[in-house]
Amino acid sequence: MYINDSEYNGLFMIRSCIILWFVYSLISCGVSKHQAPYKFQHDASLSTSTTEPSNYQGLKQVVAFQENLFSGSRPESELGIRELKSLNVATIICVDGISSEVEAARRHGIETIHIPLKYNAPNESQILDLCSAFIMNRSLGNVYIHCHHGKHRSATAAALVSIALGLSNVQEMKDRMHVSGTSQHYTGLWEAVEKQQLISIPEVDKNKKKFPSMVKPIGMTAQMIEIDNALDRILLVKQSQWTVPDSHPDLAPAADAGLIAEIFRSMKFETEPAFTNKKFLSHTINALHKASRLEQNLNRGTVDIGLLDQCFRQLEQSCIQCHTKWRK
Repeated sequence: MYINDSEYNGLFMIRSCIILWFVYSLISCGVSKHQAPYKFQHDASLSTSTTEPSNYQGLKQVVAFQENLFSGSRPESELGIRELKSLNVATIICVDGISSEVEAARRHGIETIHIPLKYNAPNESQILDLCSAFIMNRSLGNVYIHCHHGKHRSATAAALVSIALGLSNVQEMKDRMHVSGTSQHYTGLWEAVEKQQLISIPEVDKNKKKFPSMVKPIGMTAQMIEIDNALDRILLVKQSQWTVPDSHPDLAPAADAGLIAEIFRSMKFETEPAFTNKKFLSHTINALHKASRLEQNLNRGTVDIGLLDQCFRQLEQSCIQCHTKWRK
């Protein structure tokens, strides 16, 4: 088929316009993406204005401190990790003594960072690390900070990051800590939030580094983690009227009570400074007796729900009293 010069020039112009439009579209998309970053969506109930924590499968005490910064409990196995993924969480910052479910998180494409905190005020280096970890990862998705129960250390960490980076003020963050249920007994945590000052972005950027996904606990910290985990397992049996639930057939409450008693018993031979304090030792001996009593009653042939409830409550109370006095 013959095409004259006029027709050829017309087709050439059309093709040129199509190519130019296509290139312009690509550039425009890149510019608009750069100018308006994707806003990560999450559960509507997770708002910075809520007055109650949210609970999910495998997650408790979840509270939004910023639109992309949440605090809550340790994720329970794969269930909790899946819920975090559904909340568009891309990074977990664990401030508990024991690390997150690192392998499960990796399977779901979630980065894990471990920055263990105690129950006294975090030091400047820890706060700077928390800020750097948040700044480095917030563009990837929502950031979830957790401790064991999601009430005290994780809420404080989220509050400190928010204040230090100028995202919120002290009063707003103290209000969010109240929503999380942060205990007034941990005065060091509250004082840290009260005193937190702005940290410059250049200082935060200078501190950017590869953070560990797991820091192995040692000494008393490791012992307290074991006790906390054993208490959680016993609580599952208590909630099932002191029978091992079908969903957790591997639970052995008497063995866990015995483990707690053994840990308290071994504290008498420790060399850390706290163990030489007679008042502290008195608390641990009291807890030892409570754990032993629970173990003995769990090993009886019959189940006395009222008695076992009482034994568990007394052991739990002895831990709370000790924490109030000594947990730092």
